[in-house]
Amino acid sequence: MSILDKHEQLIEESLSKSWDVMVSDPAIARTIIQSLLREDTLSDIRKGECYMHLGWCDLYSGQAQQASQHFLNCIELEFDIKEVSILIKAYNGLGSSYTEQGLFKAAIVAFNQALAYCQSEAQRKQSIPTHLNVLTIYVEIEDLVAAKQTVCEIERLISAFGTSPENTCIEQILKGDICLLESELERAQSFYCEGLAYAEQSESQFATFDAKLGMCRVARLQGNTQIARQILDQLQTDFDLRSAGNSFYYLSIEQALLLCGDKDVDGAIKLLEKTIAQEQGSLKLLPVIKAQEKLSDFYAMQGDYESAFSSLHLVFKSKEQIAGSEAQQQLILYQANENFQRLQQEAKSERKMRLELEELHQRLTLIEKIGRDLSSSLDLSEIVRHFYRSMKHELGVDAVAIGTFNELENSLEFDFAIEFDRYMEPFQIAIDDPMSLNAECFLTQGMLVADAKTFSKAETIGNTEKQMLSGIYIPLNIAQDKIGVLTLQSTVDGIFQDSAVINVLKSVSDYLCIAVRNGLSHAQLKQMKDKLLVEKDQIEIAKSEVEYQALHDGLTSLPNRRMLIDCVKARIFEARLRNENFYLLYLDLNEFKPVNDTYGHSVGDQLLIAFSQRVRNFLRSADLLARIGGDEFVVLVTGQSTDRGISELLARLNHEIEQPFLIDEINLSISASIGVSTYPQDGHSFDRLLHAADIQMYRTKALQG
Repeated sequence: MSILDKHEQLIEESLSKSWDVMVSDPAIARTIIQSLLREDTLSDIRKGECYMHLGWCDLYSGQAQQASQHFLNCIELEFDIKEVSILIKAYNGLGSSYTEQGLFKAAIVAFNQALAYCQSEAQRKQSIPTHLNVLTIYVEIEDLVAAKQTVCEIERLISAFGTSPENTCIEQILKGDICLLESELERAQSFYCEGLAYAEQSESQFATFDAKLGMCRVARLQGNTQIARQILDQLQTDFDLRSAGNSFYYLSIEQALLLCGDKDVDGAIKLLEKTIAQEQGSLKLLPVIKAQEKLSDFYAMQGDYESAFSSLHLVFKSKEQIAGSEAQQQLILYQANENFQRLQQEAKSERKMRLELEELHQRLTLIEKIGRDLSSSLDLSEIVRHFYRSMKHELGVDAVAIGTFNELENSLEFDFAIEFDRYMEPFQIAIDDPMSLNAECFLTQGMLVADAKTFSKAETIGNTEKQMLSGIYIPLNIAQDKIGVLTLQSTVDGIFQDSAVINVLKSVSDYLCIAVRNGLSHAQLKQMKDKLLVEKDQIEIAKSEVEYQALHDGLTSLPNRRMLIDCVKARIFEARLRNENFYLLYLDLNEFKPVNDTYGHSVGDQLLIAFSQRVRNFLRSADLLARIGGDEFVVLVTGQSTDRGISELLARLNHEIEQPFLIDEINLSISASIGVSTYPQDGHSFDRLLHAADIQMYRTKALQG
C-alpha cells in the first residue's frame, strides 16, 4: 500500500469514527473533523465530507443556524461527485437544520433535493429517513392531508425495502401524532406504545422521549391526569434538553395544561413564563412559540387581555421573523396594532374583549393558512384554485377572478377565473371600459364593494343564470408596481359589508400579490427556458447538419475525401496493432464524359447517384465507399483478405458496374477502371496507399484501351 493510500485510509477511519460518536458526543466528533480540516493536502471532496460532519455536530449540539452554513459549504464542494450519499446526507442535514429554525418551506425544498438524488434501490431505501423528516414538518404545521400522503409513501417504501427499528419507531410516533390531531386517542396510544417498543430496541433517546410524551398527551386528553403526571415526572428525571432535543420544551406545555386542568392557571402561567425566559425571549424554537401561544390563552382565561394580546403579538412577530416575509411582517404588525387599539378602547366590557380576542385568533389563523396555501405553488392556475377553495369555505364566495395588467394591450387579462367550481374561459377587459367595475378599481387603485343594485348597472361576464348579489374588487399592487385586480363575488347578499371580512381580504391580498407576481415571473421564466431549449435543439440540428456536410459528398451523400482520410488512418492504426493487411480500391468511371456531353449534367448527376447506390449495395456493410472527385471513387475494404479474394471481388464488382443503368428512360452503360493498393506492402500512410492505387488504376485503364 502506497503512502497516499495509507493517508486516505486514515482519513476514512477518522470520518467513520466521527460519524459513530456524532450523536452520543458531538464535541469529540467536532474535534476529529477540525483536525482533518487543518491538513493542507485534504481534497475538496474530503473537505465537503468534513463540512457535512460539522453540520451534523452543530445540529446535535443545538446550533441549527451554524449547521446550515456547514451543510451549504458541503453541497458547494460536493455538487459534481458521482457518489451521492454525501449529498443526500448534506441535504437531509440542511433540511433538518431549517426545520429546527422553523424554516419549513426551505426545509421541504432541501428534503426534496435529497429525495431527487435517491435513484438507485439502495438510495431509495435511504430516502425513508428523509420522508420521515418531511412527515415531521407536516405534523408540526398540522397539514393532515400532506401528512397522510407522506405516510402512504413511507409505508410503500418500507414494504418494498424494509427499514431499521429506529425509522420504524419514528414512523409509529408520527402516526400517533396524526391520530392525536384527529382526536383518535385510542389509535394514537396504540401507535405510541408500538413506537416506544421500537425506540427502546434501537436505544434512541429522542424517539423514546417523543413516544412517552405522546402517551402523556393521550392520558391527559382522556382525563387520566395521574398517569400523565407519572409519565411527566419520569421524563423530567430521565431526560434533559441535550438528550431529548427541542421537544423537551413540550414538557413545560404539558405540565402547564395539567395545572390548568387542576384550575391552577396562575401556576401554569408561571411555569410557561419561566420556560420562555430561559430562551431570553428569542422565541426561535417552535415549541417555545407554542408555549407562548398557550401562555396567551392562560392570560385570557385570567382576564388579563393586555398580556394575552402582547403574548399573541410576540408569537406572530416570531413567525414573521422565521418566514422572512416582508409582506407578512407588515400584515401581522398592522393587524396587531389595529386590533390592540380597538381592544384597549373596549376593555371595559370583558365579554366583548374576549370575543375580539377570539376573533383575532381565528382571523390570523385563517390568514396564515391562506398564505401557506398561496405560497405552495408557482402555477397561477393552482394559486387561483387554492384561493377559491379557501374563500368558498370561509366566506361562501361563488366566484374568484384575478386580472393581470397587460401594459401593451392596456387591458386586464383574466386567464384564471373560477365560478361555481368551474374554470371560466379566459377573457379580457379594457382599462377604459366605463361599464367594468374591474377597470374602475384598477384605475382608481381603490377597493370597491358591490351589491345587487351595482351589479344591475355593470357589465356581466360568466354565468348569468345565477344572480350575484355581492362582490368586492381589490387592487393588487406591490409598492408602485400595479399588478392587477382581485375580484370576489357571491350569490349571498352583504357578505362583503363586514369590516372584519374586508380586513381579512385586504391582508390576504398582500400574500396574493406576492404569489401572483411570483407566478407570473415563473411563467415567464418557463417560457424563456422552453424557447432556449427549442433554440438549442435547432442549433444542435444545424451543427449536426454542418458536420454531416463537412464529411459527405453533396451529390451522392457518400463519405468525402476528408472522411475517407480519417477512416483509412484509423484502419492503418488498427492493422498495425493487429499485424493485418487491408486493401484500397481506386475506381475511375469510363464512358462518363460522353453521357454528360450527350444528355446533360442532370442525367450525369443521376447516373453518379445510381452508380453510388449500386456499388454501396454491392459492398459489405463494413466496407467504405467514398467519392473523391467528379467520377472518381475509393473503396476501403476494411476486413482482412487475400490477393485471390480481392481478384474475385474485382471481377464481381466490374460485372455489377457494367449492368445497364435506366436514367430518365435512357439505358446507359458504363465501366470502371479499378486500381488496388495493399497495406502495408504499398505504403504505411493514406497518401502512399492512394497514390499506389491511382497508379494501378491508370495501368488498368491503359490495358482496357
